[in-house]
Amino acid sequence: KINVYSPNHIRVDAYPHRSNQLVLSEIYNSGWKAYLNGSNKTPILERPDGLRLVNIDDTTRYIDFRYEPKTHQYGRWISAAAIIIILCLLY
Repeated sequence: KINVYSPNHIRVDAYPHRSNQLVLSEIYNSGWKAYLNGSNKTPILERPDGLRLVNIDDTTRYIDFRYEPKTHQYGRWISAAAIIIILCLLY
């Protein structure tokens, strides 16, 4: 069951589960990260058909998929540096 579905966040209810793998029928993209129970980061594997695969364990209640590409992180650092430089120049 999908509890949350937005452009940058997907939460899938995984309890009770019958398998130790979850396949999300979304196309694999390396910018997505998976977190078991919201905090334990786990790798997302690409299946041969291009879908996302996550290995889960017996304690997993839900899986959070978050879109966190490195380009967004670089953009935040560049923006913060630019603001600091501008404030220094204005001072």
